[in-house]
Amino acid sequence: MMPPSRKHPFFLLALLTLLPSSYLSQSPSASSSSPTSPKFPSQTAFETYIGASCPHLSPFYTCCNAFCPTCIFANLCPCTEQELSMCKQVDDWSGNEEEEGFESYVSPFRNNGDGSSSQSEPPNLTSSFNPSTGGTITLTGYQTFSLHYTFSPPYLQLHSPNPTLHHKATLLTQTLTSLQPHHPSPISYADLGTSNGFLLHVASLNSASPILGLDHDSEYTKNVKASISTLHDYYSPLVPPLISPTILTGNLENQPSNLADVVSCFALLHWAYSATSSYKSLDAVIKHLSSLGKIVTIIEWIDVDDDAVRYLKHEEINGGGEGYSFELFMEGMVRWCGGVEDLGGEEGRESRRTYLCWREKRGE
Repeated sequence: MMPPSRKHPFFLLALLTLLPSSYLSQSPSASSSSPTSPKFPSQTAFETYIGASCPHLSPFYTCCNAFCPTCIFANLCPCTEQELSMCKQVDDWSGNEEEEGFESYVSPFRNNGDGSSSQSEPPNLTSSFNPSTGGTITLTGYQTFSLHYTFSPPYLQLHSPNPTLHHKATLLTQTLTSLQPHHPSPISYADLGTSNGFLLHVASLNSASPILGLDHDSEYTKNVKASISTLHDYYSPLVPPLISPTILTGNLENQPSNLADVVSCFALLHWAYSATSSYKSLDAVIKHLSSLGKIVTIIEWIDVDDDAVRYLKHEEINGGGEGYSFELFMEGMVRWCGGVEDLGGEEGRESRRTYLCWREKRGE
């Protein structure tokens, strides 16, 4: 049974109707965390030799925590003891869907051929452009929203008919803006289960940097990459620079500790339990999620009475697990988070409730 609703500590912001151009005034800072590699005649020679660019994944991943010592190229990127420790948690970049008895959930309404099509709604992208007025990129599917860009203030606006996206955008904006005054550098951000990447644009407009989006569904990440490329590779040189996110297709279990300052996990818990990952324990899921945010991980609880859980029977896929209940969820949150903050439920949808899992204990 869900706990009684209480007002979360932030006041709601009208983010999605008009986004101030001042959000766009800061250029992304250069990353100082690129992994060290042996000297090659050129970066191209290095990439050709190893088959992929280690710095391309930085700063969210180094060669060590992305490829691990099992990779034949790992000796090209010296690892610190901390990185080796992180690497043991990552194991294998391809995920563990091949574990005996575990089959990642595939929607009966979609099949993209690689076994990753977990979201039932087929993704779609349309784009229009006018050299005088700008253009619109529209993404539909599990998330439906439009990116309207112009060559004069406010430059970029996000529009969505979905109140759920408005709610998540408000919570993320409030979290990022409340943390920034206490940190001399931009707040890094990662969105796990990013779908069409809506929150990546919210983070960009709030000057988070760097930004990572990760999703299990390869068709969705393909569309997100296309929208990012259109907006950032072509449009950004013409106006104040936006912060361009990195998009990857991957599995939750493969993400290393300390992934970003702020990590969001909206609408993910019921999938990770036993559908697209094989934790089969809320305690194990929360233990991992709590280690991802250097400062805080945003975790959304999805109750067993939620329509999606009841319809797809998430808690029973792959034989279920140790138990899926709010009591077990809160036990895990208290055990693994330095502090837990209740941000309240979404209006009209009390089966979903959002919490901040602070890495360190908060002051009274």
